Amino acid sequence: FGDYPFRLRQQLTTTDALWEGALYNVYADGGLDAPEAHLTALFESAQTFEWRQDAFPILILITDAPAHDADVTPAYPGVGFAEATAALNQ
Repeated sequence: FGDYPFRLRQQLTTTDALWEGALYNVYADGGLDAPEAHLTALFESAQTFEWRQDAFPILILITDAPAHDADVTPAYPGVGFAEATAALNQ
């Protein structure tokens, strides 16, 4: 799949077969390269998903490593905790 913090495989949908198909081939591979781009992935999720007006949005992040944080390491080209949190709270 390559190394990227966020990749939209399927927009939110109520069609089970579509999201099942998108999840079917997802797997964990590699690793040992902590930290990871969790905050950038959460930020991109907040900016990309098309939530219904009446939805209660929930994102689940499963990880095995700490996150890169541009607030702590300004040279990191991704986002920090403050920017990711602000995007998720919009």
